[in-house]
Amino acid sequence: MKRSTYSLPVGSTLMQGKYRIVAVLGQGGFGITYKGEHTMLGTTVAIKEFFMKGACERDENSTHVTTSQSNGELASRFRTKFLKEAKTLAALKHPNIIRVFDVFEDNGTAYYVMDYIEGNNLSDIVEGKGRLSEPLALKYIRQVANALDYLHQKKLLHLDVKPANILLDKNTGNAILIDFGVSKQYDQDGQQTSTTPPAISKGYSPVEQYAQGSNVKTFSPATDIYSLAATLYKLVTGNTPPESNLLLNEDEQLPPYPSNVSEVTRNAIAECLQTRKKRPQSISEFLQLLDSEPISNIDTPEEEDTILKSQYKKSQEVLTTPIKTKKDNLNTVFIIGAVIVLVVIIGLLFNKCGGSSSNDSSDEDLDSVVYEPPVDTTAVAWDDSTASYEDIYTDDTDNDVSYVSPKNQSNDEITKGSENYEGGSKFVGTFKNGVRLKGTYTWANGNRFEGDFKDGKLSQGTLYYADGERFSGNFNSNEERTYGVYYYTNGDRYEGNFNSNGLKHGSGTYYWKDGDKYEGSWENDKQNGYGVHYNADGSVWFKGQWNNGNPVR
Repeated sequence: MKRSTYSLPVGSTLMQGKYRIVAVLGQGGFGITYKGEHTMLGTTVAIKEFFMKGACERDENSTHVTTSQSNGELASRFRTKFLKEAKTLAALKHPNIIRVFDVFEDNGTAYYVMDYIEGNNLSDIVEGKGRLSEPLALKYIRQVANALDYLHQKKLLHLDVKPANILLDKNTGNAILIDFGVSKQYDQDGQQTSTTPPAISKGYSPVEQYAQGSNVKTFSPATDIYSLAATLYKLVTGNTPPESNLLLNEDEQLPPYPSNVSEVTRNAIAECLQTRKKRPQSISEFLQLLDSEPISNIDTPEEEDTILKSQYKKSQEVLTTPIKTKKDNLNTVFIIGAVIVLVVIIGLLFNKCGGSSSNDSSDEDLDSVVYEPPVDTTAVAWDDSTASYEDIYTDDTDNDVSYVSPKNQSNDEITKGSENYEGGSKFVGTFKNGVRLKGTYTWANGNRFEGDFKDGKLSQGTLYYADGERFSGNFNSNEERTYGVYYYTNGDRYEGNFNSNGLKHGSGTYYWKDGDKYEGSWENDKQNGYGVHYNADGSVWFKGQWNNGNPVR
């Protein structure tokens, strides 16, 4: 007898034994997600199977999927779309987006394979442990915002941002955006190229998703921004916001905030939970709202730690400062002048944000906006050709540090400013207790890092080089690359693990510009161990053991 509810049995294999099913993680309307194993590499993966409820069936004694006669054509159309969008997702390379690295058909259906993230989603964390402290919530929201900005530049909308779709990586402590099952891809003319019905997540979906059905031409980055702001509200309050139509009609109001949530965060959320035209229209505008002034009203350190203490190793969170900071005593005149400048800047930002919707006196026409992504700007690259690997990440010229912003900080105060170091190095960004938190560090040799810092050290972001190469990913407590994507000037790229010398080491995939790729094990920058070299057409050039960069035949 055929049943629609049967998942693959534990121990089943896919792709002629390449993957093995370990456990069932969950089932939705369009698919089943499994915990799996890459049998040759011995690594844990997540596997999503196309299995449309009401249309797909599987015999309890078989792995093969069939479709019902009445819904066969519909299932076939959505399976084709499933494969197409999986291939689109496989091209996404961002440290805060789940990585898709394999797509295939088997058992009469389709599959794609993702990184397996060990950790809980933010919904489960908040429900189990209570609300997050404001600084911790903002850390995760900014990471997801960066991921969404990356998607929007590629004309892709997620359309289902919510705490349940944000995993907290147990190993890195970083937020990872998952579940692109209802995402929408647009072509160059702003027309949709995918047809999945829009998701409705109560409390997190803006009114245009309710009102317009599958007419996704009315969606824009502002659609994801609403969901992101609603997610932020959930994290700092522990409450799910009312549905958007009830909020806009004033049938319901947001439950009150805890007293220690800053006015800046409250105002930013309020700006984003309006009609689409009145919201921020880009991620940069959204982040500008969050950064309009320092956060001073925050939770106690004990509250901030409660989320991670029981689940993650504290050693992952404790880092040492790479570049020592020297706190000079600034004279009173300087401090007063800097504060005045800061107040003026805040006032300008506030007026800009507050005035953005003042000219919109009427309700928005939901059919009038076609998605146009923000301009894709490329950062200026830099060079480490005159420095060793160690020199890139260290700076011992801290004896003469000049501050151009107030630095007398206490009580977890977050401020904006910059530091100039002897020798030409410079940092511009935000500080917490006088220690770098987020911003841009530029070395005298031209190397530049943009991203997050932990205790003043590089944590997560992008390193740019003058020769055009760059690295985006994560760093350990010694400021060594651990995992990420390295882009070469010749068009090649490598995604995977690195050792303490910055060399490819462990599991990773190298993509050649001509379309070839190697997927497998590395040791000191060379292919070593089991791996597969694929030709550009998908055929296998060599599969098996490698030694010092050469196949063992």
